[in-house]
Amino acid sequence: MKQMIKITPSEEYAIVQASLTNPSEFRVIYERYYADVFRFVFSKVNDSDQTADIVSNTFVKVITKLASYTYKGYSIKNWIVRIAYNETMEFFRKSAKQPTVSIEDENLQHIAEELEVDRGLTFYEICPFLDRLDDQELTLIELRYFDRMKIREIAEIMDFTEAKTRVVIHRILKKLNKQIKEEVQHEQ
Repeated sequence: MKQMIKITPSEEYAIVQASLTNPSEFRVIYERYYADVFRFVFSKVNDSDQTADIVSNTFVKVITKLASYTYKGYSIKNWIVRIAYNETMEFFRKSAKQPTVSIEDENLQHIAEELEVDRGLTFYEICPFLDRLDDQELTLIELRYFDRMKIREIAEIMDFTEAKTRVVIHRILKKLNKQIKEEVQHEQ
C-alpha cells in the first residue's frame, strides 16, 4: 500500500491553485481522498457499481468547480465529501432506493454512550429508530458516530456552523432518546 505523505490544508490549497492551470496536479488530491470518498458513498449506497458512478460524478464535479473552492483553513476533503453527499442524495432522489447505514458493534457503542437509555442496546434494537430519521439526520449521526468525524469537519461537509451542528446532533439524540424510552414504556 502506498504511504501518504502528510500535507497541511494550506499545502493542499497550493495544489488546488496549481491544478487550476495544470489539471494533472489534481492527481495528488484525487489519490489522497478517493478511497475515503468511496467508503463514504458505499456506506450509504451499498452497491459497488453505483458507488463507483457516484464517486466518478463527484470528482468530475470537484474538478469543474475547483475554481469556486474557498479555502477556510480546513482540508479540501470536507468540501469533496460534501459534494459526494450531495451527489449521493441526488442518486436517491432519482432512484427508488433508500440510503443504508453501515453499523458495526464498535460504532453502535459510540452512539449508545450518547443515548440516555439502556446501554445494552443491540444492533437490531437501535436500527428501527435510525430508520425513522430523515436523510439529513441519519447522515449527521453517521458522520459523527460511525465515521467518527469531528464537529468542525461535519459542519464543513453539511455547510453548517459548528454551533448549529452541535445543536442539531443534540436534538437528534434527544429525539432518539424519546422514541426509545416511549417504545420501552409501551412494551411494559
